[in-house]
Amino acid sequence: KVAPSNLTLGAKATRTVTVTFAPTNAGAKAATVALTVGTAAPVTVALQGKAVEAPAIRLSVTQLSFEDTEAGTTSQQTFTVSNAGSSPVTISSIALKGDDAGEFRVNPSRLTLSAKANRTVTVTFAPTSAGPRTASVEVRSGAGAPAIVTLQGIAYEPEPEEPEAGGEAEAAWEQAFATIGQVMT
Repeated sequence: KVAPSNLTLGAKATRTVTVTFAPTNAGAKAATVALTVGTAAPVTVALQGKAVEAPAIRLSVTQLSFEDTEAGTTSQQTFTVSNAGSSPVTISSIALKGDDAGEFRVNPSRLTLSAKANRTVTVTFAPTSAGPRTASVEVRSGAGAPAIVTLQGIAYEPEPEEPEAGGEAEAAWEQAFATIGQVMT
């Protein structure tokens, strides 16, 4: 686009002409601007530009589910962040959001992707007590709205350990029964 497309100049006057490059698809582009003054031959200016695809963040999943994780232990899953564009992109933040975000961890917290590159992100579920948990991972870059992975986890309390036969617990039970037996007689 050339602006202005028509202009009038007085003697020894100058004027700036703006050329805007606005490609609709990727690739090398070329054009010519012709300046015509009266009946003289036009003066041409060759223009060249290269259009690249904008970075486009893609996630391999939209949800991760962590089921049957014992409280006090951890469980890990991964997802892939990809750059579908033809120029590099910086992921400025990979962050946990939501009420139960403290029960999850994410690594890495930021990264840079070359064109057409991808990288694995690890999410760790680390519940501190039993019950369901929900949160989300928000992946932010300059390439539009954040991409989101929702997280769900279910944690359970470990079963209490049974006392070992012949151990201190068994001796305590035998002592208790002996005492009860003496009281009953």
